[in-house]
Amino acid sequence: MRLQFGGDSIQKQDLIRVHADLAKMKNSYEKMGYQEEFEDYNELFITPMHIHKSKDDHEKAIFMLSSKLSLIVAEENAVYQTSKTKTKSPKKILPGEASGIFKMNSDEGEK
Repeated sequence: MRLQFGGDSIQKQDLIRVHADLAKMKNSYEKMGYQEEFEDYNELFITPMHIHKSKDDHEKAIFMLSSKLSLIVAEENAVYQTSKTKTKSPKKILPGEASGIFKMNSDEGEK
């Protein structure tokens, strides 16, 4: 379960930095009402502030957070796409149609 780029494994300090960034995202989503989605992560009792925890512990937390965040973002995107297709855009008035509207209004005023 080691994170690697090329042949080098990521340093613990870099993992903690990634963990901190993901934790910030988690906090934002929790404020938006997604507390239940992070219960498993919270039960790990591993935060970016726990620098004494092992590299493996931080990797596990990163994988769990990234997985949960990905699911939330995918869910929000699906809701957005669904609502986007349900809303109709206002009808565009073509140049020829606009003159007909004005003509109709002016004819009504002459009666």
